[in-house]
Amino acid sequence: MSFSISMPALIILMALALCLAMVTMGAALGRRNRPRAAAAVAAPLNPAVIPPFNTAEIVGAIETLLAAQEQRRQDEQSVLRSDLAALRGDVEWLTSERMIEQAIEMCREGAPTQEISDSLGLSGDAIRTIRLLRAH
Repeated sequence: MSFSISMPALIILMALALCLAMVTMGAALGRRNRPRAAAAVAAPLNPAVIPPFNTAEIVGAIETLLAAQEQRRQDEQSVLRSDLAALRGDVEWLTSERMIEQAIEMCREGAPTQEISDSLGLSGDAIRTIRLLRAH
């Protein structure tokens, strides 16, 4: 009786045997190193390895970071205020232009000065000026 095995099957068997040998060796080495690892975990912390905490330095670093953050916040707030002031000016200009257009329209319709002043909030002098400019 002859027993023959193909080359691919032989390679697969050899690979499985090699894997089994490596797993066995790893388990044996892990078991051998386990007491050292347990001793390292159980050992007290070595103060020479951990630098001592200097509370004053930590507080100083935190204060520096907080001061820098506060400065950035104030700078951003300043930029925001200037942007809002510019927007406010634009809105006031647009509303005043619209009020003048409405005043001119009311003057064309013949509305009295007091009615224009009451409805648009313009002064009597501003309305008289609009009437004079509309006439030209």
